[in-house]
Amino acid sequence: MNSYYKKRKEKLHEPPGSLIYIGDSLEENITVNFTGYDQENFQHLEVNSIKELRNLLENDYTVSWIHINGIHNVQAVKELGNVFNINDLILENIVNTGKRPRVSIYPDYILTIIKNITFNKIDGISTEQVSIITGQDFIITFQEKGQPLFSKIVERIKNDVGNIRYEKIDYLFYSILDYLIDNYFKCIEDFGDQIERLDGKVLSDFQNIDLKDFKFFKQSANFMQKVLWPTRDLINDIIQQIPSNDENKKLNIFFRDIYLKTFKKTPF
Repeated sequence: MNSYYKKRKEKLHEPPGSLIYIGDSLEENITVNFTGYDQENFQHLEVNSIKELRNLLENDYTVSWIHINGIHNVQAVKELGNVFNINDLILENIVNTGKRPRVSIYPDYILTIIKNITFNKIDGISTEQVSIITGQDFIITFQEKGQPLFSKIVERIKNDVGNIRYEKIDYLFYSILDYLIDNYFKCIEDFGDQIERLDGKVLSDFQNIDLKDFKFFKQSANFMQKVLWPTRDLINDIIQQIPSNDENKKLNIFFRDIYLKTFKKTPF
């Protein structure tokens, strides 16, 4: 089971704004993908240089989405941050994977830190940090490692499924958060299936039950609580900070839907 909060000793006594990666040791190269779209146009490709990224951003897309897979290369993260004038204090939070879910509003963008969770019966609950920077016409998502998380959303955009191509940046922000919350429920369902199997085994073959199984599921449940409750608070904070005006009514409804979903469906 992965630790929810990563060790911070590497960061002690360093000045504010120091970019020090706190997380699992990784050797893979980071990858950067660009997705740009509007009602008529769509482009998705892997970016190989900062110059190429700057050129792509000159296209007049309604939404430009940059997804960074891997944040252990802090120099690469800093260079990407410079493209969008992201303060080093913000980048410091992004490369520290032990942060609690939170949302912070800045004059030019919003920083959201959230956890993606998965469950399997061998390792239990695993998490990775996802950071989202939302600007006026761009979104940057930072993922710790592994396969790109949001390929299904990219496919929706490519195939013009739903309203996403007709909406602005805030709808993509909502779609990303909604996708991650849906992963929580998939995790809860998988976890529940394992609990039911253990329950059936208790009734049918009690003498051969391994008490370690009970400890494993108790630890998994406690771990899930540490993720779900702060995430629910995060969604509520977003709702509270959305300006109350006619333009944002639909956006407010979207995020309230996510909040109610987390409130009603989570078993903790």
